[in-house]
Amino acid sequence: MKSAIFSSLGDIITDAMVLDLFCGTGAFGIESISRGAKFCSFIDKDVTALNKNISLLETEQYKVIKGDYFKRGSSLSQDSDIIFIDPPYNLYSSLDILDVIKNNMLIADNGVIVYEERKDYHFRYDSSYFVLKNKKQYGDTVIYFIRGRNGHNLSWDV
Repeated sequence: MKSAIFSSLGDIITDAMVLDLFCGTGAFGIESISRGAKFCSFIDKDVTALNKNISLLETEQYKVIKGDYFKRGSSLSQDSDIIFIDPPYNLYSSLDILDVIKNNMLIADNGVIVYEERKDYHFRYDSSYFVLKNKKQYGDTVIYFIRGRNGHNLSWDV
């Protein structure tokens, strides 16, 4: 699934500013760095597994933020080119998670959000601010590819 996601993203990963929310082990952000992303910010309440994995990186193109995304959202870097969101399944509202991005202007005009959730989850978003470009199902998991309204006319599509 991860390989398919990165294939869908194509070259936009190169030199991208990446935000990996609810990062867990950091798989998406670490893969982004290995594929040429300029920088990645990771955020999670528990960064134990992430710290173990990033200790293997031979770069300092990242920042680790330990804490609650909903409380720390306003302190995150703005204008991320790619935001990966992989929250604990069925625990948080997608609308609430995406509102933090909207309210703090975390996504660049031409940015893309890659949101992972279970297929039986009721995914919601503010359609006045976001555009759902595509969704792909992999077993019991659905990946939503979302753009901010300011970037909805861009040629990139998944």
